[in-house]
Amino acid sequence: MKRFKNISVTFLIFLIHAKVAYSRKQLRINGGEKTPDGRYPFMVSLQHKKGHFCGGAIIDENSILTAAHCVTEEKTGKFTKKEIYAVLGTSDAGNKGREVQVLRIKIRKMYKPKAYTPLNPHPGLPFQRPADIAVLKLEEPIQLEHNEVHLPQLEKINLPTDPDAQYMGEKLIIAGYGESGNKREELRFAYAKVLKNGECVSKYKLNVRQDHFCAQMSQRKPHKPEGTCDGDSGGPLFDSKTKTVKGVLSTGPVDCNENKTPSVYTKVSQFLYFIQTAMNDKATDDADCVEWKKSTGCTHCAHKLVDCTTN
Repeated sequence: MKRFKNISVTFLIFLIHAKVAYSRKQLRINGGEKTPDGRYPFMVSLQHKKGHFCGGAIIDENSILTAAHCVTEEKTGKFTKKEIYAVLGTSDAGNKGREVQVLRIKIRKMYKPKAYTPLNPHPGLPFQRPADIAVLKLEEPIQLEHNEVHLPQLEKINLPTDPDAQYMGEKLIIAGYGESGNKREELRFAYAKVLKNGECVSKYKLNVRQDHFCAQMSQRKPHKPEGTCDGDSGGPLFDSKTKTVKGVLSTGPVDCNENKTPSVYTKVSQFLYFIQTAMNDKATDDADCVEWKKSTGCTHCAHKLVDCTTN
């Protein structure tokens, strides 16, 4: 992991999990501000046995929204066989419940669009991963808002309602966790402005697809560039007033410096049918699905990852 001197933040935003267009060594976002406890109760830290690796957001009591590349193998695009847990209700993804009570729930099922691919079909040409979005189903439901069973209080983030919405010029918030050696993965946030796709293409040479848009984090100090980094992938870009998610972080600049190159987000409004169908736990012809199951009649057998598209 590369560290940045004189930068006092470990701003994460669950970013760029794979090598596909950016460095995998950067594990934090540069810049942003520490998030007070409870400000964004829909935020999720996705973790495996090595700890935090991506971000996500609660979209209902059973479902988490994230990026497809967070839960797939980077070379094949197939679902990972690693067991994944959602850690909810914390502004510190590294405390593992030592200081505050958090929820840690296993992911039992994963959905992604069939259109998702991590590989560039035309090597050497600009490429962004199409349909880089996924819905994860929890092993047990969470109680949202004013719950008496679970601490802390949790909320869902809202989905957009207009599939044709355009966000150019909007100032949104990107928030997330990240890794920085032995330091804790604090939840941080920053403002980012949505740019015109044409500007991303002409000025920054990004290949922005119809299901993508790019946004640039505010650069407050010229000598301290800010931007998203690895470990922040899958995190939501959202409107803080309406608590509506507009984008899911797909890729970011190789040097975590958005003064040079903005980050690219999957446009959530383009995948509303996919998301809502997955939230209803139904497989469709244009989606892939896997789930963890035990063999029938075998009490002590280990769980296996099996295809669930026929369910």
